[in-house]
Parts: sequence; structure tokens; C-alpha cells
Amino acid sequence: MDAGCGRGDFLKWLQPRHPDWDLTGIDLAPNRHPDITFIQGDILRANLKGPFDFITSFMVVEHVEQIRPFLEKMRSLLAERGTLMVNTFNNDSLIFRLARGLHRVGLSAAYRRLYSPHHVQHYSKRSIREVLIRSGFEIVKHQCHNYPLRAVDVPAAGPVMEWAYRLFVGGVFAVSDPLGMGIEHTVFCRPTPRP
Repeated sequence: MDAGCGRGDFLKWLQPRHPDWDLTGIDLAPNRHPDITFIQGDILRANLKGPFDFITSFMVVEHVEQIRPFLEKMRSLLAERGTLMVNTFNNDSLIFRLARGLHRVGLSAAYRRLYSPHHVQHYSKRSIREVLIRSGFEIVKHQCHNYPLRAVDVPAAGPVMEWAYRLFVGGVFAVSDPLGMGIEHTVFCRPTPRP
């Protein structure tokens, strides 16, 4: 299941590669595909048929005001040894740190882009792990990484400024990746066995 699947792109990419898998996506946005079960609705209220062996959640938790009920729902939907994969922005990343530093000296463009009002949560390495553990998960793998430079959302500012922006972000990504300070977290976890 992909929780907060958006347009369903990940599931639509998976389906032809694994046609024997039962794929489910849920989002407030409508979706259709003949070989994927799409549910339009709120994950906390939807009647979902679990258990699922694997649940993904790409760039969703930063939009969730009350994270514990969301994670408790994920846990209730997972098979006993199922895996939850959570992907979100890394507030400890080099680019977020630079944006906060520039904001303090009055240069706020990067800060405003990264700390958009629709992101109600910002997770550090420690806080994302802590909220998952407190919600009944054990961490299997946690990595911080960058996405491809071509996927960077470049503000429209003319060709020279757009080139300069990509050059700056590319330099930050090149430095931050080996340091484990990439712009995203991806955490794989499993439900902690109940006593």
C-alpha cells in the first residue's frame, strides 16, 4: 500500500514490473488504474483491508499535524513482520542548515521554499526515529540522501539565475551526500513485537 499516493505514480511504475502484486493506494486525490486498487479518502477514516506486507509513505508525514494516530494506523495495517517505509525531508540536512543560516542574515528565499507553510512538521534524524519508535516500530534502516538534481524545483527567475540555483544546489548535494546530510530521510521499520 502507498499511503498518500498522490497521482499514484509509484504504484503505476511498480505494477508492470510486478503484475502479481496486489497494489493499493490511498489519497484525497482521485486515481484510476485497472490493475491497482485506489481509494479516495482520509487514511485515518478509510476502511482499509489489511494486513499489508509493505507500506510506503513518500513525502506525507511532514503534512500530518498529528503524527502518532497516522503511525498507529500504519502499524495496525501492517502484517506482523511487514515493513513501513517513511520518506520525508531531513531538517538536519546541509541545505536546510544553510537556509536557516541565510535566513538569520536576512536572505530568506531558500528558507521560505524549504519551510513552506503546508509542511507542518520538520523531522531531524533523531526526531523521526523517536516518533517511529514511540509509535511501536523498530528501525531496520535509516538513510539520508539527496534526490537527482534534475528533480530539484527551480524557481522561475530567468536562465542565468536558474543555472546559478542549480549549480548551488548541485554543490550542496555533492558535499552533503558523503556526509550523510542529504535533503531527505528514508526510514525502513517494522512493528515491534507486542508482549
